[in-house]
Formats: sequence, structure tokens, C-alpha cells
Amino acid sequence: MSTTSEEKYVVETINIFGSPVFLTEDTWQTHIVTEHPCMAGMEKKVKKALETPDVVYKDPDFESTQNYYLKHNSVKLNSFGQYLKVSVDADLGRVKTAYTLEEYKQEGDLIYKKIDI
Repeated sequence: MSTTSEEKYVVETINIFGSPVFLTEDTWQTHIVTEHPCMAGMEKKVKKALETPDVVYKDPDFESTQNYYLKHNSVKLNSFGQYLKVSVDADLGRVKTAYTLEEYKQEGDLIYKKIDI
């Protein structure tokens, strides 16, 4: 975990498109884990979704938001859904939320798709 100008990050990485992305400890604790308790301890899965997603869509409702989906293969998360969704404000490089879904949503413009999903 690192600190940059008072913010602590639980995830800092370079996404599939070569851009820096971060997840603040505040967003992680006060939003993601609070609203989606099954995500506790899943920081590495969030990072993996950003670095090697299965698909990425441009959010149809929020212009600067990109939605990353990863089939996670986590026993802990399987009962909550087989896909991890991570929403990122692409302009800021900031993770907005992360949670599980049974299937990824094919909505908005497709930005990236792994060949073998």
C-alpha cells in the first residue's frame, strides 16, 4: 500500500491499455467492502481485472467510465457470481467500485475483448 499526497492506495497498477489506475483505501473501505463484503481481501483480484480483463466496455451512462470484467475463478467469490466487475473513471485513473456478477453485461461500446472467453 502506498501513499500519495495524503491518499493511501490499496491497488496501484497499469491497466490493459497502458494507463495508470489506482484504488484508494477510502473507496475500498467505505464503499466497496462496506457495500460488497465478499470483496474483503480481494485486492489482488481487482488488480488482475485491471491488468488482464476478459472484456472492457465503455459505460453507457457515464462517459468517462470503463467497466472491466474478469472471470475470477475464486472459490470465495463463486457463490456471489463468477465475474468480477471493476468500474474505473478513465479520465482520473481511479477505481469507482468493484463487485461480483453472475455474467458480464454487454452494454455500452466494447473497448477490449480477450480472444478466448
